[in-house]
Amino acid sequence: MDSSSWRKLSTSVGAVNLNLETALREQCDLLLSEYELLEVLLESKERSLRMGELRERLLITQSGLTRVVDRLVQKQLVKRAAVTVDKRGQSVALTPRGLALYLRAKDVCEQTLKTELGDRLSSNELRTLQQAITPLLRSP
Repeated sequence: MDSSSWRKLSTSVGAVNLNLETALREQCDLLLSEYELLEVLLESKERSLRMGELRERLLITQSGLTRVVDRLVQKQLVKRAAVTVDKRGQSVALTPRGLALYLRAKDVCEQTLKTELGDRLSSNELRTLQQAITPLLRSP
């Protein structure tokens, strides 16, 4: 893939993300980064992760992660807790309120993606796209 094609792909993904962000903000009062953090917590074994683990999974800077977590704590969607093993680290855990909002937001995301991608790509193209990106995905 050349740089021009990569830029077009990146721009396309950015446009879809912008529409996801708008839908999430309007319907759930969430930013896309907040939704993604809730999703990562939900997918974790105990619905709780250390800050470092969250940063690695979200590919976000430490200061960016702190801002997202601060907003979610303020909204009572997650809570912070000291890590019991070493007392120096902090973990972030999903609250019941966070889970409920995540489930609502997931529906918003899926409907938005269905509209954004389903209107532009055939079923075969969507399958091909999904197959093409699978090898690029990191295992958490």
